[in-house]
Amino acid sequence: MKIKSIISGIFLLSVFSYISKAQPPVVPQPPAIPPGFDIVLPKKDVVGEDPKDIPRYKSSVRISYEKNIYNSQENIRVSYYSKDDIDKIRKFYLDSMKTKNWKLVTEKATSGFIYSNIEMKGSRTLEFKKANCRQQYDCIPYVIITLTGYKINNKNYTKIDIDLTKKAD
Repeated sequence: MKIKSIISGIFLLSVFSYISKAQPPVVPQPPAIPPGFDIVLPKKDVVGEDPKDIPRYKSSVRISYEKNIYNSQENIRVSYYSKDDIDKIRKFYLDSMKTKNWKLVTEKATSGFIYSNIEMKGSRTLEFKKANCRQQYDCIPYVIITLTGYKINNKNYTKIDIDLTKKAD
C-alpha cells in the first residue's frame, strides 16, 4: 500500500509540476486593422424596403433587411450606414419621429472603446411608441432605433439599426 501511495504521490506531483509550467491557452485576437484601411459603403441599398411610418436618414445606405411574422406580430429589422456623426443622426430621429406621431419612451447610452485604429464611439438607443398609446408597456407598434458611432482611421461612420414591431398586415 505504501509503495502505491508513493507512486501515486509522485505521479500527482509531476502532473502539478507540468501544469504549473504550462503556458496559458492562446486566445485568438481579431486581426489589427491595417493603417489606411477604410470602410467602403455600398453605393446602393441592399434588397428590402424601408419601414413605413419611420423616417429614413438622408444619405444613409441600407445594408440589411429582415422581416418576420410571428402570431399576429410583424417584426422588421433594417440597418443602414451613414458617414454622418451619431449626434446629428440622433437629433434627426428625435425631431422627425415626432412629426410621424411617435413619442420617445426611453433613451439609453453606452460608452465606447478603442481597438487598434478603430474607435467605437458609443451608442444611443431610442425607444418610441405611438403618441396615442396610453399603456406604459406592451404598446404596438413600437420601434427601437440604435445608433452606433465608429471612427476608423479618423473617419466617422454611424450604423443605424431600426427594429419595428407592429401588428401583422
